[in-house]
Amino acid sequence: GYWGSNVEGVTFTSPYLESTYIVMPNCDLTVTAYYVDSSGNVTDNSASNTGGATSDGSAGNNNNNNNNNNDDDDKGKYKLTVNYGSGSGNYDAGKSVTITAYAPEAKNKVFSHWSTSSSEVAFASTTSATTTLVMPKKDVTVTANYKTRSSSDDDDDDDDDDRDAWNKRHDSTTATTNRNVNTGTTANTGTTGNTGANTQTTPDSGTRLDIQSNGISNKDMGSANVSGSTDNFVIKISDSADAKAAVEAALIDKYGSLDGLAYFPMDISLYDPSGKNKVTDTSGLSVSITIPIPDELIQYGGNNLAGAVNSANKMEDLVARFTTIDGIGCITFTATHFSPYAIYVDTNNLVAGQTMDATPKTGDGIHPKWFLAIALACMSIAVFMVSDKKKVRTAI
Repeated sequence: GYWGSNVEGVTFTSPYLESTYIVMPNCDLTVTAYYVDSSGNVTDNSASNTGGATSDGSAGNNNNNNNNNNDDDDKGKYKLTVNYGSGSGNYDAGKSVTITAYAPEAKNKVFSHWSTSSSEVAFASTTSATTTLVMPKKDVTVTANYKTRSSSDDDDDDDDDDRDAWNKRHDSTTATTNRNVNTGTTANTGTTGNTGANTQTTPDSGTRLDIQSNGISNKDMGSANVSGSTDNFVIKISDSADAKAAVEAALIDKYGSLDGLAYFPMDISLYDPSGKNKVTDTSGLSVSITIPIPDELIQYGGNNLAGAVNSANKMEDLVARFTTIDGIGCITFTATHFSPYAIYVDTNNLVAGQTMDATPKTGDGIHPKWFLAIALACMSIAVFMVSDKKKVRTAI
């Protein structure tokens, strides 16, 4: 069944769960639980079942006291990963979880929206930096997206004050290279979820990167540079069933199975400047591509690998570099041919120093490990000075 109300515009975080949440409007409200039988007939069972909005905003279902009591054996802890925000943890299915996006690192950026590749996640508000979601019966990842500030966005001192929230971020300890902020034009047609293509123009060229894949957020951080031609191109990164099948076959060939592998398959293709005609003769061309690390793989930091499926259907490992653009973790690799590619992680062989660092942060924005490093350095200097004095006395 599902929930309904007598007030237009009221949003349920998940209208198909027995227990859900609403934002209370500035008026009286009646919510109704509708039941659907095996024949598809809908009834509100008003004679024996009543519903109402509780004081905490949750929609109650007094269905003979059976609310949330029948599926206890099915309820377990599921992992919520919040990229670029707080709220990550393990939660019971059905629990309302509050998530908050970190303030943007760059002053010209503002929070845009939340995205997820899971259709089972419903945000109370996708456009509020602090919002709630109801935990589904599966592990899920949500990501905070940012956009370039415009004149219509509020520009107040709170943004500077909120910037301290970045001290809570899990810092990546991987090497940072090529920190070039892409200032090209951006066209993002999707404000909810990961839908909508994003075209990014590479500075000083007419080549554009069009990221159409679901599961990659903050698409405007991407860029591409073509070598081997002075022509302009459109590089499209998209989802493809064929690419997924080819990547999985190549990974199985390399590792024996997909157990312990987290991977993001994608099709990378080259188009003419119109973006309509695919270029088939790509001999002599290569493209340096920078994309945000796929949402599901951000937590693995520098353990991510980049690979391409070659003509022999083998996974060809690529040299991957990592950078942070306006606080967004990105990966750069070079595509020498246009075929299925993958960003993937062997979770059975993680390097601790390459994963996202969860060490607690202090209030001044300096990582505690630096205090430890400074202390050790001071101790070394003190020992050296004491040792040097002893040598001078001996000489006298």
